[in-house]
Amino acid sequence: MSKLNFTVRSIDALRPGPSPQDYWDTSMTGLGLRISVKGVVAWTLLYRFQGKLRRLGLGRYPHVSLADAREKARDALAQVHNGVDPVATKAAVRDGRTFEELKNDYMTNYAKPRKRTADGDEASLDKHFLSLWRNWKLSDISKRDIRDALDPISKTGKGIMANRGLSVLRTMFTYGVENDWCETNPCLGIKKPVQENRRDRILTETEIRTLWLALDAPTFAHVASLFRLQLLTAQRVGEVMSMSWNDIDLASASWTIPSARSKNKHSHRVPLSMAAQAILKTIGPASGWVFPAPHLKDRFMPAATLHKSVERLRKATGIEFRTHDLRRSATTYMAECDIQPHVLGKILNHADHTVTTRHYVWTSYDPQARIALETWSRKLKDIIEDSGNKTNVVPFAANG
Repeated sequence: MSKLNFTVRSIDALRPGPSPQDYWDTSMTGLGLRISVKGVVAWTLLYRFQGKLRRLGLGRYPHVSLADAREKARDALAQVHNGVDPVATKAAVRDGRTFEELKNDYMTNYAKPRKRTADGDEASLDKHFLSLWRNWKLSDISKRDIRDALDPISKTGKGIMANRGLSVLRTMFTYGVENDWCETNPCLGIKKPVQENRRDRILTETEIRTLWLALDAPTFAHVASLFRLQLLTAQRVGEVMSMSWNDIDLASASWTIPSARSKNKHSHRVPLSMAAQAILKTIGPASGWVFPAPHLKDRFMPAATLHKSVERLRKATGIEFRTHDLRRSATTYMAECDIQPHVLGKILNHADHTVTTRHYVWTSYDPQARIALETWSRKLKDIIEDSGNKTNVVPFAANG
């Protein structure tokens, strides 16, 4: 049994080992923490009730701070002193909680503050699962219930939707286990309803031209600049959607994606070509967000709005595409312009785990990245204006 004087510094210095490790506080009897082999740190309290040793989970660190863990431990020990078993009390509360209650708590305290796909997640939960299990106790939902809910979705030809539904449910129940809403995650061990093939779709020059010009239509006015900026910058659509005017520096012609809104949680500086700058100048800061939600200017565009626009653009052009195809296509055409792979990696914000590249070389690629994106901008201009097709919608700046 390892003893440790619990402080924030001593806890943060702990590292996982080949097997789970338990540590016990030297200043508070019974308070401990366990570090899993994956580095997950969870608080626990050991106590005796009616002669039996009991273990009470107090939550995960750092979501539950050291001060909060000690307060929870003191409250639990006070219950024991008064003849109440905290484990039994916790189980009774947990067993009475419903699917709808967990869904609402998950959306409010986890999904909406942290996930760009929160609106889509909630729509999936409401459409496919809430009507089935609204008032069900969480402890009553089994693996069989999960499969029974997913089968009708996949059997109607919406296998990808069923996969996404399973993913949202699994994340929500994981949140529930971590926050004492339920004891187990019924989604664990369930495979995706359908196999998804890796997409390698590259848009042809004709498809790029058709999509670009189709965005001139008034029905796409609210998303035209978004799609065009994604194509010009080769960034992820979610990162473009959540672009803030505070992230844009037109004086240095750069856009900085904060770590909080970057998929890999690494802050990323994107050079802006002259064409990208011209698009931003035509938008103007009507909101703190470059692409605000249609009716809520204090939030950026929700995923549901984007998905509807993609579907309308597919129907208008007859081109089957996904937004990620724009990023992949831009990268491919840059590679054809002899842009080196390490520069493309910089532009795409792909993590590099080699110490030399990560700490010493990576930042020196900014000039090369700027040249690459300017080269791609000129190539894209040629694609759009091919065969006498001229457009003045987006003023591609003269590139010399």
